[in-house]
Amino acid sequence: MKSIIREYEDWLIKEKAKQSQLEELYEETKENFKINRDSLRNYQKASVIIKQIGIQTQQQLQFMISETTSLALQSVFPNPYELKVEFVERRNQIECDIYLARDEKQYNPSEDVGGGVVDISCFSLRISCFSLQGGLTPSFILDEPFKNLSKEYRKPAAEMLKELSRKLNIQFIIVTHEPTISEIADKTFLCYLKKSRKHEYKVSQVIEQ
Repeated sequence: MKSIIREYEDWLIKEKAKQSQLEELYEETKENFKINRDSLRNYQKASVIIKQIGIQTQQQLQFMISETTSLALQSVFPNPYELKVEFVERRNQIECDIYLARDEKQYNPSEDVGGGVVDISCFSLRISCFSLQGGLTPSFILDEPFKNLSKEYRKPAAEMLKELSRKLNIQFIIVTHEPTISEIADKTFLCYLKKSRKHEYKVSQVIEQ
């Protein structure tokens, strides 16, 4: 009888030890749950704030990019398009849609408009992207810019280049055969080939405007 009681006492001691371990584990789990719950709430609050900041940033980018490009198009063409920028969420990622608009109609830049409009739009988009960085004095190297632009629009485009250079303190280094563009330059390097009996070599001449 005593041995049975002894075995029962041993079993009871072991069960109490298990109970104590389970209680400690419960308290630890309860504390971790509280910490994780608080972290989740903080994360949700931070996500809302980040999303609001993202929306505000997107709106600013939309305005700045659209405004700059639309002004460039207005300075060149008599009946200009407006460039529209929209940020759209697809597959849990933010994507940027760019299109041209005129008379309440939308146009695909790669299919529905002329090459001259695309030239001016792409150029002004590059200017917008650099200006958003701030604190920089960029230099742009342009190889035959506006080559798809009709002849009657090249002078306004050249004047736009000159005005951008002056207002935004941008240096444009341009390679061109177009006299309308070279005439607005502060300094021109005239390059041509000169032939002799034995050699053909390049000659450059600096022309100060």
